[in-house]
Order: sequence, then C-alpha cells, then structure tokens
Amino acid sequence: REKRCMLRMHYIARAKPIEDERTNRVQHVAPGTWYYKVPVKSATNDKWLEMRKGAREMVYGREDEDNEHHIVPLRTSRGKAGGLNFVENYMVVVAEREENQYAGGDDNPQNSAPCLFSIADARHQFQHDFMASTIPYFFDPSGSLNLKVAFTQCPQHFHESQDKTDYLDTNNASFFRLNCMIRNCSGGVSSCGTNGTWMICHKSPSTIWEHQRGRVRDRETKSKILEIVERRTFHESCKVEDTASSLQAVVQGRHSQFINRKLSYGMAKAAVGYLAATQRWAEGGVVLSLQTLTSFREQGHWMVFVTLLFFAAFVASLLRLINIDDANAEWVVVKLGLLSSETMEVLLTP
Repeated sequence: REKRCMLRMHYIARAKPIEDERTNRVQHVAPGTWYYKVPVKSATNDKWLEMRKGAREMVYGREDEDNEHHIVPLRTSRGKAGGLNFVENYMVVVAEREENQYAGGDDNPQNSAPCLFSIADARHQFQHDFMASTIPYFFDPSGSLNLKVAFTQCPQHFHESQDKTDYLDTNNASFFRLNCMIRNCSGGVSSCGTNGTWMICHKSPSTIWEHQRGRVRDRETKSKILEIVERRTFHESCKVEDTASSLQAVVQGRHSQFINRKLSYGMAKAAVGYLAATQRWAEGGVVLSLQTLTSFREQGHWMVFVTLLFFAAFVASLLRLINIDDANAEWVVVKLGLLSSETMEVLLTP
C-alpha cells in the first residue's frame, strides 16, 4: 500500500496539463489557466484529489463562475516551492485517512500532533542517523515538544569539494561555519531548503484551501477580492523560497536550530551551475527585500523596520565619530527642533 501511495504521489506531482505557451502566466485563474472547482460549503480534504481530476482550462474568462463553487488554480507555482506544497498537502490528506490514524480517533492527541517534513534535493542523500540526530532538536531540556522550533538545518557537504581546492565555496563553508554558528545564538538561521526539517503545525480543524487577498480590485466595490488557493506552507512568491519561509517563521515568533554535523552528503554542481545558483540567490534576495519592505502590515514585519532604525542609528553614530572634532556642529533634526541636543547625544553615544 505504501509503495502504491508513493508512486501515485510521484505521478501526480509530475503530471502537467497541456498549456498554450502564448498565454501569459497569471497569479490566479484567468483565460489559459487550468483550474478546478471547490464547493463553498461542503469542501473536505478527502475530496481534494477527486476534485482535481475535474481540472479544465479556462477559455473565455467567466464561463464557469457561480455562487456555489470557488475556482482554484491547479498550480500556483511551477518551481520547487510549488512541488513542496503539493507534496505536503498530499501527505496530510493521506495521513488523515481512517486507516492511517492512531487508535482513538480525534481523542488521541497523536492524530493532531505536528508533523515533521524533511527536504532532500535530488543530489543529496541523508545518512543513516539523520533523523536520530535531528528529532531531539525539536524538544526542550525537559523532554517536552517545543512548538517554537520551526525547523532545523544541517550543512551541505560535497565530499569531492575539499576545502583546499574549493575556490568557489560550493560547500558554502562561509555560511555554515561562520554565519550559521553566529545566527544560531539567537535562533535566526535561514533554511537552505535541502537538509532542512520543518515542524508543520496546521490549525485544527483546517482544510488544504486558504484565502488570499487578490491583487485586482473589484470594479463595483473598489476593494480587493478574496481568492481561494491551495494551502501554501512554503513561499512561492520569489526564487529563494527557503529564505522567505524562514523569515515568515521568525516574524511569527518561532525560531530555528542549526545542527553542526554532516548528516547529508551530496554531489556538487558544476562551476557554471553553481555560479548560476549564486545569481539566482542574489536576485531572490533583492525581490524578498522589496516584498518585506512593502508588506509592513503583515504579522511581525514591524520588527524588520525596527532593525533598520537601529542600523540607521549605528551608521549615524559612526558618522559622529568621524566628525567628532567639530564640536559646534548640529544635526539637522536638532536644527529643525525635532529632537533636543541632549537626546541626540544619548542616541549617538557608542
């Protein structure tokens, strides 16, 4: 039974409907997009795969809209994040089936406990003690499950790339051996996708469909309408879905754990492929920064702006040190009367 389940999941994840390459891709359902219909009142997780079988391409725009069904895009992302979200939703549906539940049904807390979701890229292979070394990091010293731990991350390791000849740093040694060790002191290590294990806690009861605020405003109400999409645990809005998902977990009050052990071995990319990956990381970082700065209303994003204010104060204090010999100079905010000279002295004193 388990083998048949995994083969079916592999087939569905790779299945691709015929698409017209002349159609521009959009975020939600529009002409040229494949979609399926979900009942407004009676949608349950066990009917998810059955409803996906009825997927069809929207041709004219609004021919299938009605008040009794939601229209849901078949795929909101063609990248790695879209595949991860599909598999996570699929595994939840399979785990909720009666034959896969623990004895006791809803009264058994094991049936509603969080799940662990480990990610391994095709070029990586977990070692035999990966889970035995990873799972304890999700518990506190007393042995209780720590729901504040969002994920763990262990370093990537490519055996053929030795440190003496790894000029391109394909092992990411500067990140794992320096950056992660420092950031782990505050629980702020970023996920690298592969070799990461996430503790996923879905609200109970919940379905695999969720609402998102659309980008287009309604012509009559002038407000953004709510759209229905499949649940997205991992970010699909930029190229660095691992970093974006990490940031989302941190601003929601959770933290990470770094495991400084070689628990997964992999095959290194060619030099050209690795340089292309660094370009993708740089582009994704810029997009993620702009998305974060323009979504200040989201939960926890105010902390990012507080960090920027502290950084600006740090830069201002450095400028003050450089110009310390000019004792009579006044800051612009003091001249404008926004702050007193005593307050500026307290703020800028290193």
